[in-house]
Amino acid sequence: MSWETLASQLKITGDCHWFIIAIGLLFCWRKVGKGTASNKKRSPSGAKGRSDAKSVDSGSTSDKSVLGESNSGGGSQLPILPKIHPLVVGFVAFHVLAVVVYTLPKPIEPVLKGEAEPRGADAFLKYNFQVLRETPPVAGYLLLTGFWQYWDMFAPEPSQTDLWASAEVTYLDGSVKQFKYPRIKDLPIPEKYVKERYRKFYERVNQDDARYFWPPFGQAIAVKSATDPLNPPVRVDLIRHFQSVVIVQPNTLSLPVGGSIGSR
Repeated sequence: MSWETLASQLKITGDCHWFIIAIGLLFCWRKVGKGTASNKKRSPSGAKGRSDAKSVDSGSTSDKSVLGESNSGGGSQLPILPKIHPLVVGFVAFHVLAVVVYTLPKPIEPVLKGEAEPRGADAFLKYNFQVLRETPPVAGYLLLTGFWQYWDMFAPEPSQTDLWASAEVTYLDGSVKQFKYPRIKDLPIPEKYVKERYRKFYERVNQDDARYFWPPFGQAIAVKSATDPLNPPVRVDLIRHFQSVVIVQPNTLSLPVGGSIGSR
């Protein structure tokens, strides 16, 4: 079983590394807060100085007496920074390094296929993509914990295929109804944010090497389509649709090509 398959089975989001950063900041904040509080407990030594320090001219407490009060107790102390355990520092450093290594883009296609000689940054990106990114400490840690992520949807080769799903639900009485899987483009803005996970799920499920997901996917659709206890669904046909995105270049125009594949 590949790392990707195991990670997809765990169904863990790759954005929760912010949770680790938040815990680290909270830990440091509490340590600094405790150090500041302990300093305040040790510093109230100027009560007597406040009553004795008088101005020579007016007999009232002057600015010099206030300064003298703070200095009489040894001066105001700065908060003591927390002493972080070396293991914590090492773990955070490894986490940041692993995320950077895993999110670096892959080299251009000719270099990746060995058709062109890698030079400069492409040589490093090829080594990173084929060696560093797949090492067990990096891939194992990020995929098993769900901290993996990638941004190659933007560069160097963005996806050029629009994918969506539908289903035909057959009921006990022989009737057939169409089931519309959520499509982001058809949803209002508030629902787009909430249901983006549906698009991401189908992006994985539609692939042939994810066939083990299709039976439970169909069962979930059957459950959602069961509205009459006397006429339950008896068959679900999954249909995957695809359409190439129009790519417009100077003096050229690529027309979209679409189709659908039924999974029965």
